[in-house]
Amino acid sequence: MTKYLLPRKLGLLMLCACCLTGSVFAQEDYPFDIPETITAELDVQTGSEETFLNPLLGYNIFGFESDRDKELIRKFDPITVRFPHGLFANWYDWRRDVTRLFGTETFEYVARDDPNDIRTATVDEIDAINTFDRLNRKLGIDGLEQLNRERILGVGKGFDMVWTFNMSWDAEAGASTDEAPETLAFYDNLIARGLEVKDVEMGNENFYPGQRSSFIPNAPDYVARAKAMGEALKSRDPDIKVSIPLLRRGSFFAPKWNDKLTEELDYFDAVTVHTYIGKDPDNADNNDDAYSTALTARKSLASSTNDFVRIHTTKPVWLTEWGVSSGGANAVSALGMADCIMFMAENQDIYQRANWFSVNGKLNSFVAFTERENGSKDQVKYPLEKTAYGLTHDILQSVLANSVLLDGNMTTLELESGVNAVTARAVTKDGKTTVLVLNLTDKSVPFTLKLDGTTYDQPFIHKAMQFSSVDETRELPIDQDPLSEIKSGMGAITLPPLSISTVFLGSDSDAQAPTVALTSPAAFSSYKPGDVIPLMATASDIDGAIVQVQFTVDSIDIDTAITTAPYETTFTPTEAGTYRVSATATDDEGTSTEAFVLIYVTNFVQEPFTGSPIRLPGVFEAEDFDKGGQDLAYNDKTPGNTGDSDYRAEEDVDISLSDERVVVTDNTFGEWTEFTVAVADSNSYNFEWTYATKRPNAGLTVELIGQGTIIERIDLPNTGEFTTYLTATADSVALPAGEYVLRFRTIDGGYNIDKITVTSNAEQSPYAGITQLPGKLEAENYDIGGTDVSFVDNDAGNTGGVYRTDDVDIGTGGTGFVTGFNAPGEWQEHTVNVTSADFYALDMAYASGRPGGGGMMSIILPDAGMDTIVNAYEFPVTEGWGSYDTITLDSVFLEAGEQVIRLFVAGRGYNLDFIEFRGSNVVSTSNFQKLDRITVSPNPSSDGRFFLEKEDNWTIYSLTGRTVAQGKGREIDLSNFARATYLLRTTTGIGKIIFQ
Repeated sequence: MTKYLLPRKLGLLMLCACCLTGSVFAQEDYPFDIPETITAELDVQTGSEETFLNPLLGYNIFGFESDRDKELIRKFDPITVRFPHGLFANWYDWRRDVTRLFGTETFEYVARDDPNDIRTATVDEIDAINTFDRLNRKLGIDGLEQLNRERILGVGKGFDMVWTFNMSWDAEAGASTDEAPETLAFYDNLIARGLEVKDVEMGNENFYPGQRSSFIPNAPDYVARAKAMGEALKSRDPDIKVSIPLLRRGSFFAPKWNDKLTEELDYFDAVTVHTYIGKDPDNADNNDDAYSTALTARKSLASSTNDFVRIHTTKPVWLTEWGVSSGGANAVSALGMADCIMFMAENQDIYQRANWFSVNGKLNSFVAFTERENGSKDQVKYPLEKTAYGLTHDILQSVLANSVLLDGNMTTLELESGVNAVTARAVTKDGKTTVLVLNLTDKSVPFTLKLDGTTYDQPFIHKAMQFSSVDETRELPIDQDPLSEIKSGMGAITLPPLSISTVFLGSDSDAQAPTVALTSPAAFSSYKPGDVIPLMATASDIDGAIVQVQFTVDSIDIDTAITTAPYETTFTPTEAGTYRVSATATDDEGTSTEAFVLIYVTNFVQEPFTGSPIRLPGVFEAEDFDKGGQDLAYNDKTPGNTGDSDYRAEEDVDISLSDERVVVTDNTFGEWTEFTVAVADSNSYNFEWTYATKRPNAGLTVELIGQGTIIERIDLPNTGEFTTYLTATADSVALPAGEYVLRFRTIDGGYNIDKITVTSNAEQSPYAGITQLPGKLEAENYDIGGTDVSFVDNDAGNTGGVYRTDDVDIGTGGTGFVTGFNAPGEWQEHTVNVTSADFYALDMAYASGRPGGGGMMSIILPDAGMDTIVNAYEFPVTEGWGSYDTITLDSVFLEAGEQVIRLFVAGRGYNLDFIEFRGSNVVSTSNFQKLDRITVSPNPSSDGRFFLEKEDNWTIYSLTGRTVAQGKGREIDLSNFARATYLLRTTTGIGKIIFQ
């Protein structure tokens, strides 16, 4: 077959020249001077075939510990998993599943291969390593095992794995250089977990002094360890392949690293290379944003292999970290990525693996990140969106994975020597042929396709992802197809500028497989033995009809195949376990498609302790964690309840009586409890723990199950005694609205937890503008702010289901919308502006069909210290819930200005339409001077006795305008009246007096 040849000896000068070429162009300019007219031709050699190596489409993906990260990994379903990876792989303690220091923080090494140049190295990222060790931050081997077992159940095969082994653990264990006990113990542990161990890289970038350790300070120390580890692994499995890390460029501190590691060639099977093109994470000064660098990325990749690796050994290259980033996740970087993968596919005798770095990390990410206030993109955005990198990888994987490559001859313009303006490759898969084409130019390019020298003139479907400019970035929802149809039919093929195209040889008339989707059960849902589980699917066929749908559980048919929609049946598990549930649709051509999910059947199902989720904001007790038992609703390391309380004595969580409190006690590292919560509004919240401890460094963390850690650490300082309770807070924690599970995990134990208080940080504001009074206050236009801020409602959700979407219950009726389903203790607040201080009449429109009597409402002024201006007013029963009456209160006093009015449900039920405030003739302030002209002392009064500045006539009113007392003189005696706020009128003015 025709070979795609590696360009050799490109040299640093050429690379620098390339960078300079790109840097002279503005961001929107194309970096090469090319003709207006460009053509491209691919002549496919159909008899020359080569199986595509799927691991070339690998990538590094993070997070195996949290449920949310596991969901992301399930979504991406990686071809290859590298674990652990990056710098921290050199400090991985497999026994604890953490990163920690091996050896000393600093050590001496020989620099520049000069025995007289002894220097001191400090371990890279030592502060982070020590922090991760202290916090016992897991890398997630348990989660990886779970995901691998799921994959075996789902598709019959676990993950293709690349393992990075720590080069220091054997030495720390005291082993000589011809022994590797820790290496073998780790291998045995992985095999026992059901994980594949075939490819092992010996450390990560140990050519950097800071990534070695005091156990392998120099190249000879590394080689000795690598030999011992490799021999030990091959004694377990002779087919294991091991790789050693080689430099892909020159190194000031280790210029002969590659020479020394390859003096002998029989102790390794491959070489690990990390090639970053454009932005180099290992060198902050090497950040080449020139667009020409990305578009010629294959040259940089070839150079890193030819000039630094192939001169030492011809053994295969594992590109376990690589990336292309010239200006970010833009058009040229995505095209450079695609061209490098095409280049590796052309040279599969050299490249065996390639792990893009990375899916969900900051560098070269496949997924979109959110912007935080400091401007850094440091949190994965949800709902998930893919960047140009992720979209490009989707296209490449859809064409190349599990395919057979067809050789071909490409004829087109070269951007630079060895870099074609257009690159194309034909593949076959499932008996069909697709051509993958990259147009690296900013021109539309006519594309001629030949098969064995004959121009293809049959139907085709041409789709493409194209960019409008070299610096365009793109983010699309996770499941959106990045390809758009360009042409379907026959005739000429034209490649859009800056595009990735697929040309499918055939038409829509070709037989299409049916589509099928399981709508029940949900993936990874949990059930109990004996539950009747609905099995439901939808199925369709674009070019025919569905003949049947067969449900299976663990490959056993459930009932007979269903021949007509709806495709539904049930399954009842009898034992706990993980089950594979599938639906297979078959069309009238005999073609079948399967969809499957995994579900869990456990002896316990997690549910809220009280039967209903804990509503937040609110207060809940630590001992009211969910039902479900060990490893489902909680994790406790000591069997049985070691506390002295009878409360939930059957659980393993330790519950005690402490200072007349029921508390969760004896908390130790790694233990956790979970609480199902219902959060009313997406907002910022403050958490407060009431706790006691005598330990100096107690602490816990909070996780939102399925989404990761939301509070990294809550410090619980020493309170002096285990019976002395104080509070610790975490402010401004973002919580989404909805029902989900919070996990409180102990990271430094030795404390009692009594209760947790969650309050909202939401700011209150008018919903439909400030209500002007006198005027009409619409009940449904209560303020924005949410639970405990602008309203309290006792049940989750808008029961009426109209107008607004929070928890206040709104229905239709009266003059439009009404608040209803009112229960005692609920309230809503309205921001109003009162034109003048005065007494007002209130017309209240309401309905109540409640047997035995109508509702009761109070009107309260929170800004005035919870003054009640209408106290538990009772509404008479109307002719029914749909029959609205209006009742009037003659006189309610309101101060002038902007303020908040609370409508408080004092008893029973009613629907409220509106309250109209209008002027009252009971008491009018319009003829009096300003309120602050009256001098009364003391005010407030503790005994009900007040004194005017001088003798005068006076009248005392309640806040509803009712006359309470009258008199003349300086003294006003209200000692026999109820403690409250009253209105005082004299001949000079009107004002408030307070008896408290």
